[in-house]
Amino acid sequence: METSRQINRAYRKTKGHTMRLKSIVLAGVMLFAGTGMIRQQEELFAADDAPYLFDIIKRPAYRKAWLAMFRNERGVPQWLVRVEGPSTPMEQATMNGVAYQKGFVCKPHDCGDNSFHVIFSADGTKAWGLLLVDEVQERFFGSPGADMMALLRQSSRQ
Repeated sequence: METSRQINRAYRKTKGHTMRLKSIVLAGVMLFAGTGMIRQQEELFAADDAPYLFDIIKRPAYRKAWLAMFRNERGVPQWLVRVEGPSTPMEQATMNGVAYQKGFVCKPHDCGDNSFHVIFSADGTKAWGLLLVDEVQERFFGSPGADMMALLRQSSRQ
């Protein structure tokens, strides 16, 4: 039969382990939450659940940037303006240490000869694009600079 002293000692020992376990769990939760905030954008564009171009342009900032790319442009194909065609999940791209988001859409039933590559600023307020016709004829949208043109071309080769 256990004495009250042994019971008290066992209780304190268990209580100590419980407190340490709670501290470890709390630290793990805080670490996970901090990591989640830092990696929020990366996780948003993870391959398994990344939004597609046709989904992301439903967001107001992205939609505004998308339409601004084509403003004052002539002869923009309607499939492109409406994002009608196969697309891929959005991915991250980096240029000069700055993170961007890139996407792709192509003309329905004619992907090989009509593809469009788009890059959005991280907050979705600016967009630049490259329309490729017959894989050689280039048309840029959004007034990209030389570095952005290079990034769009690189994106088109992947």
